[in-house]
Amino acid sequence: MICTKIEDCKQKLNNPKKTLVDKKGGKSKYLIANKSQFEYSIIDFENCVYEDKQNDTKCDYGMETEDSIYYIELKGSDVIRGIKQILTTFNETEKCFGVKAKKGRLIVTRFSKPKIAKQTKEYKDLIKKIGSVEGFVIKQNEYTEII
Repeated sequence: MICTKIEDCKQKLNNPKKTLVDKKGGKSKYLIANKSQFEYSIIDFENCVYEDKQNDTKCDYGMETEDSIYYIELKGSDVIRGIKQILTTFNETEKCFGVKAKKGRLIVTRFSKPKIAKQTKEYKDLIKKIGSVEGFVIKQNEYTEII
């Protein structure tokens, strides 16, 4: 059921540049740099996949490439809540992406206590699911993903 909804919500692109922003007006940005113009898909988890459900516990977007799925949350300053949103979406959808590498991206407007966030159970659970600390990135204001 959820996998069908994800397929229906995919937007296939090969744009050399793409910017994802929080539709609720947040200032954080996720930038995609695609010089080779590979095909990739943007999945709007918040406003399409989970449009009928309470979506404040789901991440904003997914970006699917040939070999990876990126779970993307654009946030103000609540890093721990952002981690929980990525983890919840990951747990509900990971089966839909098979053997693709799973990665998390959290872009926040303000990041005041990074050490505290990395000590939480949710952070540790997410790292375990993703498989490496390198697979999860927390950045302030904007982050550019080169694909």
